[in-house]
Amino acid sequence: MDLERIFRGIKDKMLIDFNDISSQVTHRGSKGKIREQEIIKEYLKKYLPGNIGIANGECISTDGQVSPECDIILYEKNTTPYLVYKDGYQVFPIECVYGVIEIKSKIDKAQLKDSIDKLKKIKSMPKTAYDVQKGPVIQSTTLYGKKWEYFPTIGMILSFDSLKIETLKEHFIDMQQDFSYENQVDSLWVLNQGMIIHRNDNGTIELSPGPNTAPKIIKSENPLLLLTVHLQTLMSSGWLPRFNIVPYLEGANYGVIEP
Repeated sequence: MDLERIFRGIKDKMLIDFNDISSQVTHRGSKGKIREQEIIKEYLKKYLPGNIGIANGECISTDGQVSPECDIILYEKNTTPYLVYKDGYQVFPIECVYGVIEIKSKIDKAQLKDSIDKLKKIKSMPKTAYDVQKGPVIQSTTLYGKKWEYFPTIGMILSFDSLKIETLKEHFIDMQQDFSYENQVDSLWVLNQGMIIHRNDNGTIELSPGPNTAPKIIKSENPLLLLTVHLQTLMSSGWLPRFNIVPYLEGANYGVIEP
Protein backbone atom coordinates (compact mmCIF):
# COMPACT_ATOMS: atom_id res chain seq x y z
CA MET A 1 0.00 0.00 0.00
CA ASP A 2 1.46 3.34 -1.09
CA LEU A 3 0.58 5.58 1.87
CA GLU A 4 2.37 8.56 0.38
CA ARG A 5 0.19 8.35 -2.75
CA ILE A 6 -2.95 7.97 -0.62
CA PHE A 7 -2.15 11.10 1.41
CA ARG A 8 -1.24 12.99 -1.74
CA GLY A 9 -4.69 12.14 -3.07
CA ILE A 10 -6.28 13.33 0.18
CA LYS A 11 -4.35 16.59 -0.09
CA ASP A 12 -5.47 17.10 -3.70
CA LYS A 13 -9.11 16.40 -2.76
CA MET A 14 -8.90 18.87 0.12
CA LEU A 15 -7.56 21.60 -2.15
CA ILE A 16 -10.30 20.92 -4.72
CA ASP A 17 -12.91 21.16 -1.95
CA PHE A 18 -11.38 24.37 -0.61
CA ASN A 19 -11.21 26.02 -4.03
CA ASP A 20 -14.72 24.85 -4.92
CA ILE A 21 -16.17 26.26 -1.68
CA SER A 22 -14.26 29.50 -2.20
CA SER A 23 -15.67 29.82 -5.72
CA GLN A 24 -19.25 29.16 -4.58
CA VAL A 25 -19.08 31.72 -1.78
CA THR A 26 -17.61 34.30 -4.15
CA HIS A 27 -20.49 33.76 -6.57
CA ARG A 28 -22.97 34.41 -3.78
CA GLY A 29 -21.59 37.93 -3.60
CA SER A 30 -20.07 37.80 -0.12
CA LYS A 31 -17.13 40.11 0.36
CA GLY A 32 -14.05 40.49 2.52
CA LYS A 33 -13.93 38.93 5.96
CA ILE A 34 -17.48 37.54 5.80
CA ARG A 35 -16.56 35.63 2.65
CA GLU A 36 -13.41 34.24 4.24
CA GLN A 37 -15.25 33.14 7.37
CA GLU A 38 -17.82 31.33 5.23
CA ILE A 39 -15.10 29.56 3.22
CA ILE A 40 -13.42 28.27 6.36
CA LYS A 41 -16.70 27.30 8.04
CA GLU A 42 -17.89 25.35 5.00
CA TYR A 43 -14.49 23.71 4.64
CA LEU A 44 -14.33 22.69 8.30
CA LYS A 45 -17.78 21.13 8.13
CA LYS A 46 -16.36 18.59 5.70
CA TYR A 47 -13.38 17.57 7.80
CA LEU A 48 -14.29 17.82 11.49
CA PRO A 49 -16.06 15.11 13.55
CA GLY A 50 -19.86 15.22 13.34
CA ASN A 51 -20.36 16.29 16.96
CA ILE A 52 -18.42 19.53 16.42
CA GLY A 53 -20.63 22.51 15.66
CA ILE A 54 -19.23 25.55 13.80
CA ALA A 55 -20.66 29.04 14.29
CA ASN A 56 -19.79 32.65 14.99
CA GLY A 57 -20.93 34.57 18.05
CA GLU A 58 -19.90 35.29 21.63
CA CYS A 59 -18.92 33.23 24.67
CA ILE A 60 -20.11 33.91 28.22
CA SER A 61 -19.01 32.54 31.60
CA THR A 62 -20.61 32.22 35.03
CA ASP A 63 -18.56 35.11 36.43
CA GLY A 64 -20.25 37.53 34.02
CA GLN A 65 -17.57 37.75 31.34
CA VAL A 66 -18.60 38.21 27.72
CA SER A 67 -16.06 37.53 24.98
CA PRO A 68 -15.51 39.74 21.94
CA GLU A 69 -17.27 38.47 18.81
CA CYS A 70 -15.59 35.27 17.64
CA ASP A 71 -15.08 34.49 13.94
CA ILE A 72 -15.42 30.73 14.40
CA ILE A 73 -16.52 28.88 17.53
CA LEU A 74 -16.09 25.11 17.70
CA TYR A 75 -18.69 23.77 20.12
CA GLU A 76 -20.36 20.56 21.27
CA LYS A 77 -23.24 20.33 18.82
CA ASN A 78 -25.14 17.52 20.51
CA THR A 79 -25.64 19.07 23.95
CA THR A 80 -25.17 22.86 23.69
CA PRO A 81 -28.36 24.77 24.63
CA TYR A 82 -29.51 27.74 22.56
CA LEU A 83 -29.13 30.80 24.79
CA VAL A 84 -29.38 33.31 21.96
CA TYR A 85 -29.73 32.35 18.29
CA LYS A 86 -30.49 34.82 15.51
CA ASP A 87 -29.46 34.74 11.86
CA GLY A 88 -26.71 32.22 12.60
CA TYR A 89 -25.26 34.31 15.45
CA GLN A 90 -25.17 32.52 18.80
CA VAL A 91 -24.17 33.05 22.42
CA PHE A 92 -22.39 30.04 23.92
CA PRO A 93 -21.66 29.10 27.52
CA ILE A 94 -17.87 28.72 27.56
CA GLU A 95 -18.37 25.26 29.10
CA CYS A 96 -19.76 24.04 25.75
CA VAL A 97 -16.91 25.47 23.65
CA TYR A 98 -13.96 23.40 22.45
CA GLY A 99 -12.11 26.23 20.77
CA VAL A 100 -12.09 29.48 18.83
CA ILE A 101 -10.46 30.33 15.48
CA GLU A 102 -9.63 33.89 14.48
CA ILE A 103 -9.80 34.54 10.71
CA LYS A 104 -7.71 37.23 9.02
CA SER A 105 -7.28 38.29 5.41
CA LYS A 106 -3.64 39.38 5.72
CA ILE A 107 -2.32 39.41 9.25
CA ASP A 108 0.17 42.08 10.32
CA LYS A 109 1.71 42.91 13.69
CA ALA A 110 -1.27 44.95 14.94
CA GLN A 111 -3.79 42.29 13.89
CA LEU A 112 -1.66 39.58 15.48
CA LYS A 113 -1.63 41.49 18.77
CA ASP A 114 -5.39 41.96 18.60
CA SER A 115 -5.98 38.24 17.94
CA ILE A 116 -3.57 37.09 20.65
CA ASP A 117 -5.18 39.36 23.27
CA LYS A 118 -8.67 38.30 22.20
CA LEU A 119 -7.85 34.59 22.37
CA LYS A 120 -6.15 35.01 25.74
CA LYS A 121 -9.35 36.55 27.14
CA ILE A 122 -11.47 33.69 25.80
CA LYS A 123 -9.06 30.91 26.81
CA SER A 124 -8.90 32.27 30.37
CA MET A 125 -12.69 32.32 30.86
CA PRO A 126 -13.52 29.83 33.65
CA LYS A 127 -15.33 26.58 32.86
CA THR A 128 -17.26 25.72 36.01
CA ALA A 129 -20.90 24.95 35.10
CA TYR A 130 -20.63 21.17 34.85
CA ASP A 131 -22.24 18.31 36.71
CA VAL A 132 -19.75 16.52 38.96
CA GLN A 133 -18.44 13.37 37.30
CA LYS A 134 -19.39 10.21 39.17
CA GLY A 135 -18.95 6.50 38.64
CA PRO A 136 -16.09 4.15 37.86
CA VAL A 137 -14.83 6.13 34.83
CA ILE A 138 -13.74 9.76 35.41
CA GLN A 139 -12.55 11.46 32.23
CA SER A 140 -9.73 14.00 32.04
CA THR A 141 -7.61 15.80 29.46
CA THR A 142 -3.87 16.42 29.43
CA LEU A 143 -2.90 19.62 27.60
CA TYR A 144 -0.50 22.51 28.27
CA GLY A 145 1.49 20.32 30.68
CA LYS A 146 -1.53 19.92 32.99
CA LYS A 147 -4.36 17.52 33.71
CA TRP A 148 -7.86 18.98 33.33
CA GLU A 149 -11.28 17.70 34.44
CA TYR A 150 -12.70 19.09 31.17
CA PHE A 151 -11.42 20.02 27.71
CA PRO A 152 -9.69 23.45 27.97
CA THR A 153 -10.50 26.05 25.33
CA ILE A 154 -8.09 26.00 22.39
CA GLY A 155 -7.35 29.09 20.30
CA MET A 156 -5.97 29.30 16.76
CA ILE A 157 -5.35 31.99 14.15
CA LEU A 158 -5.86 31.37 10.44
CA SER A 159 -4.91 33.93 7.81
CA PHE A 160 -5.03 33.84 4.04
CA ASP A 161 -1.83 35.93 3.83
CA SER A 162 0.63 37.66 6.16
CA LEU A 163 3.85 39.56 6.43
CA LYS A 164 6.96 37.39 6.21
CA ILE A 165 6.33 34.34 8.39
CA GLU A 166 9.76 34.59 10.08
CA THR A 167 8.87 38.10 11.26
CA LEU A 168 5.44 36.90 12.30
CA LYS A 169 7.05 34.20 14.46
CA GLU A 170 9.22 36.80 16.27
CA HIS A 171 6.12 38.84 17.15
CA PHE A 172 4.24 35.64 18.07
CA ILE A 173 6.90 34.77 20.67
CA ASP A 174 7.42 38.31 22.02
CA MET A 175 3.73 39.00 22.53
CA GLN A 176 3.15 35.83 24.58
CA GLN A 177 6.35 35.44 26.57
CA ASP A 178 4.61 36.19 29.88
CA PHE A 179 1.49 34.10 29.19
CA SER A 180 0.78 30.78 30.89
CA TYR A 181 0.80 27.86 28.43
CA GLU A 182 -2.97 27.44 28.49
CA ASN A 183 -3.48 31.12 27.54
CA GLN A 184 -1.12 31.04 24.58
CA VAL A 185 -2.30 30.63 20.97
CA ASP A 186 -2.18 26.94 20.07
CA SER A 187 -1.10 27.48 16.45
CA LEU A 188 -1.05 30.04 13.64
CA TRP A 189 -1.73 29.15 10.00
CA VAL A 190 -0.98 31.24 6.90
CA LEU A 191 -2.50 29.55 3.87
CA ASN A 192 0.04 30.84 1.35
CA GLN A 193 3.19 30.42 3.49
CA GLY A 194 2.96 27.74 6.15
CA MET A 195 2.30 27.53 9.87
CA ILE A 196 3.70 28.31 13.32
CA ILE A 197 3.22 25.31 15.58
CA HIS A 198 4.79 24.00 18.79
CA ARG A 199 7.50 21.35 18.72
CA ASN A 200 8.94 19.52 21.71
CA ASP A 201 12.58 18.85 22.58
CA ASN A 202 12.49 15.57 20.64
CA GLY A 203 11.40 17.31 17.44
CA THR A 204 7.80 16.04 17.60
CA ILE A 205 4.98 18.40 16.64
CA GLU A 206 2.67 19.05 19.58
CA LEU A 207 -0.96 20.12 19.34
CA SER A 208 -0.52 22.85 21.96
CA PRO A 209 2.23 24.71 23.85
CA GLY A 210 3.71 23.16 26.97
CA PRO A 211 6.74 23.21 29.27
CA ASN A 212 8.98 21.37 26.77
CA THR A 213 7.90 23.02 23.53
CA ALA A 214 8.91 26.01 21.44
CA PRO A 215 7.20 27.74 18.48
CA LYS A 216 8.58 26.57 15.12
CA ILE A 217 7.87 27.44 11.51
CA ILE A 218 6.84 24.82 8.96
CA LYS A 219 6.88 26.24 5.45
CA SER A 220 4.38 24.60 3.15
CA GLU A 221 2.52 25.19 -0.09
CA ASN A 222 -0.40 23.30 1.44
CA PRO A 223 -0.90 24.08 5.14
CA LEU A 224 -4.47 22.78 4.77
CA LEU A 225 -3.29 19.18 5.06
CA LEU A 226 -1.56 19.59 8.41
CA LEU A 227 -4.27 21.99 9.61
CA THR A 228 -6.92 19.35 8.96
CA VAL A 229 -4.90 16.62 10.67
CA HIS A 230 -4.19 18.99 13.56
CA LEU A 231 -7.85 19.90 14.06
CA GLN A 232 -9.12 16.36 13.57
CA THR A 233 -6.68 15.06 16.18
CA LEU A 234 -7.64 17.74 18.70
CA MET A 235 -11.37 17.51 18.11
CA SER A 236 -11.47 13.70 18.02
CA SER A 237 -9.96 13.66 21.50
CA GLY A 238 -12.25 16.47 22.68
CA TRP A 239 -14.95 15.81 25.25
CA LEU A 240 -16.88 17.85 27.79
CA PRO A 241 -18.65 16.93 31.03
CA ARG A 242 -22.41 17.37 31.14
CA PHE A 243 -23.30 21.06 31.08
CA ASN A 244 -25.31 22.43 34.02
CA ILE A 245 -27.17 25.67 33.25
CA VAL A 246 -28.16 26.36 36.89
CA PRO A 247 -25.02 28.38 37.81
CA TYR A 248 -25.93 30.82 35.02
CA LEU A 249 -29.32 31.42 36.63
CA GLU A 250 -28.26 32.27 40.18
CA GLY A 251 -30.54 34.98 41.53
CA ALA A 252 -33.18 34.35 38.87
CA ASN A 253 -36.80 34.82 39.94
CA TYR A 254 -38.67 31.68 38.98
CA GLY A 255 -41.91 32.83 40.61
CA VAL A 256 -43.56 32.61 44.04
CA ILE A 257 -43.88 29.25 45.74
CA GLU A 258 -47.23 28.96 47.47
CA PRO A 259 -47.16 28.00 51.15
